[in-house]
Amino acid sequence: MTDEVNTPAPLPEPAQSVTGCSVNAPMAILVSNMRLLALSALAVMVVGAAGQNAPSNPAGVDEPVTFRTGVQLVTVPVVVRDKSGHAVGNLEEQDFQLFDNGKRQEISRFSVEQSGDVSVPAVSPAKPQREPARTAPPKNTEVIPDRFVAYLFDDIHMEAGDLLRIRSAATKHLASSLGPGDRGAIYTTSGVGVVDFTSDRDELQKAVQRLMPRPMADKNTLECPQISFYQADLIVNRRHPIAINTAVAELQDCEKTPMSGEDAVKKVTYLANLVLTAGERATRVALGSMQDAVARMEVLAGQRQLMLVSPGFLIAGSREEVSRIIRTAIRARVTVSALDVRGLWTDPNFDASVGHINSNPEVAQAKSSFVSAEASIASNVIAEISAGTGGRFFQNSNDLETGLRQIAAAPEYVYMLAFSPRELKNDGKFHSVKVTLKNGKGLTVDARNGYYAPMHFADRVEQAKYDVREAVFSRDEITELPVDVVAQFFKPDSRTGQIIVHTRIFPQNLKFRREDDRNKNQVRVLSSVFDTNGRFIKAVEKVVELQMRDRTLEETRANGIVLRTDFDVEPGKYLVRVVVRDLEGEALTTQNVVVGEAQPKQK
Repeated sequence: MTDEVNTPAPLPEPAQSVTGCSVNAPMAILVSNMRLLALSALAVMVVGAAGQNAPSNPAGVDEPVTFRTGVQLVTVPVVVRDKSGHAVGNLEEQDFQLFDNGKRQEISRFSVEQSGDVSVPAVSPAKPQREPARTAPPKNTEVIPDRFVAYLFDDIHMEAGDLLRIRSAATKHLASSLGPGDRGAIYTTSGVGVVDFTSDRDELQKAVQRLMPRPMADKNTLECPQISFYQADLIVNRRHPIAINTAVAELQDCEKTPMSGEDAVKKVTYLANLVLTAGERATRVALGSMQDAVARMEVLAGQRQLMLVSPGFLIAGSREEVSRIIRTAIRARVTVSALDVRGLWTDPNFDASVGHINSNPEVAQAKSSFVSAEASIASNVIAEISAGTGGRFFQNSNDLETGLRQIAAAPEYVYMLAFSPRELKNDGKFHSVKVTLKNGKGLTVDARNGYYAPMHFADRVEQAKYDVREAVFSRDEITELPVDVVAQFFKPDSRTGQIIVHTRIFPQNLKFRREDDRNKNQVRVLSSVFDTNGRFIKAVEKVVELQMRDRTLEETRANGIVLRTDFDVEPGKYLVRVVVRDLEGEALTTQNVVVGEAQPKQK
């Protein structure tokens, strides 16, 4: 018998890859394509053939809540701010209390992190080599995208005046807000004028300058009676007598021909239905755009922030859509912050530009109460989404530039609280988390309100697949196994490029299952490629079946096991991320390497 290290045979690259998206594509199409292509590429597996003989040295993923593979340890990032909104960095472990589903938890790990750039080794184009030697990481480093900030402008609900002010503020904000490791994107609830993640500030500013109101239905300010979305909901869904009588009185006041009470109620109900239908449609589109934006960011490797710029909106029916967005964001590790673009709010009933103003003081008072309630509820919806995902909410200020800066800025201090949940079941269910201060007078605590337990599969192979694919879209570098990654970039001609990745695995920390005279284990290696703006390109997954006698295992400890993965790409610079996970010990290692060459800016 011979020792066996079953290694992958060469197979074609994934049939589909993501090389970019049209900046003018509607949001739903962009998100759908990105998710579909990412999942298609990740689904490609290259499995070693059983019984294939090979020599012992063959060539062959604001941090959000995280759950470490193989260890029941939940990490909760927390930001504490004073009355002025500044992050506080002098608290200690004993100042915090942490609850999981209402039960007090013991904090097992505690640290304070300060914001800063993240770098990884940069590799220049090189000549091919069959077997890379084990070398120390290159000394030169290059900043890679580590934070992704998407600005979602609610152009469906924004008025022209509000949009004009936010365009000016956002243009100034984008001129100085993005750091070397940041990538920005411009999304809109209408899906018009989308710019995907980029480091090009000019492109982002131009997209902001092109923003304009895109209401779902024309708003006729001279129409009488003027029925708001909130009042329409009271009339149609709740048959609210004051709302109905107010609309009837306003209708009678502006109609030239008096109407009977019954006819007036019928017309008011008809008009309210029109307003309600248009409002519900606009809300569904806005929430759908937010859901799509969160899903789009799920395949980005790094900190993910979504900035909602909106006057707020109402939800007439079920609030399940809001809960779904919050839970999707938590699962996707996206923090949603919001800016109420209305600034210092004033009652539009006292605006001279509004068409008909009812002379009846009781009608005017009732309408004012409706408008005030609508404004408050609309703000509460976006505030709820922000609070639920651990983000910030800025309102009641005309200084929109400061608002953008506050909600988009990475906090200077972040407390990392880790705990091991008692009696945690790996069932993928949602757990609510609450973090409080023992003496929090004058301080506010920002932390998302939950996490999802990891999935547990009865089949250990399926569990390993799940763990690897969960890790690929994280920026964390984990070193539970000794692994060397050497990535090289080649440029056969001006239009094509190739990335060759050699992953050398040293089995020092591998746990083996003893069967007869063999040491057995299975190692899963997923190599993935991202562009310099953090967009997922493609991935290849390989599985190595290890079946070695003791002598061969000792030899392999020194030389390691090398796997080669090739990627055909366009010329440019890329981030290579390799995830290695073994079956028996359930240990995980991830490494990031930058390869390629910078491309000249398009004029």
